[in-house]
Amino acid sequence: MMERNEEMPKLLIFDLDQTLWAFDAAQPRFQTPHRLAPEGVQCQAAVAKPFKEAAEIVRHLKGSGQRLAVASANSQEKVCASLLQHMGFLQDRAGFGGIEKSIMAIYPGSKTAHFKQIADGSGLEFREMLFFDDRALNVRAAQKLGIVAHQVSSLDGLTWKDFSAGLDAWRAQRRSSLAMSKWLRPKVTTPAGLESAAEAPPVVDLLVEADEPRPAPPGAGAVDVIDLCQ
Repeated sequence: MMERNEEMPKLLIFDLDQTLWAFDAAQPRFQTPHRLAPEGVQCQAAVAKPFKEAAEIVRHLKGSGQRLAVASANSQEKVCASLLQHMGFLQDRAGFGGIEKSIMAIYPGSKTAHFKQIADGSGLEFREMLFFDDRALNVRAAQKLGIVAHQVSSLDGLTWKDFSAGLDAWRAQRRSSLAMSKWLRPKVTTPAGLESAAEAPPVVDLLVEADEPRPAPPGAGAVDVIDLCQ
């Protein structure tokens, strides 16, 4: 579970197949129409239901107002959107938490394209995001862009253990980035510090002046000449 007062990513991104649910939503049996059923979402020829812990996590995040997005290479965007809606994962009309329709990237192709679309739609930077997927290839694609990503098991999907590990990784990178930024920052950063620096004696000028030769008094350093011919 999440601890209070801990910093969170501004955006959490989820893959769908084998991450939020155990099936491939592009299969014909999961086609629309969809309707709610006691055991899940009744599709054309099957019942679809999310991984238990994944559902708990997404609903918890939605209730806390967390921004959520989807990056999936599934070819059936409308089917996936309908499933997400019936599972209660999408953002409500009030616009408080949940998966936002405007940043759902669901289409075949590169995960890199998905992430760039999500970044443009959300107005956030990659370093502010955390991504979960069951495929190592997709995790590496996210990491190359600077997104912290965590790989989940395709058998269990997103679990609380995975979620906690992903958050720990994101927070560790965040602390590292802040420490590096602080280390690289100039020491004099405040107006008071700048004023003190301005009032400090010009050390370099003093050194230069000290190195300049002073004129010798009249007669100083003169050598008496002895006439040896006398």
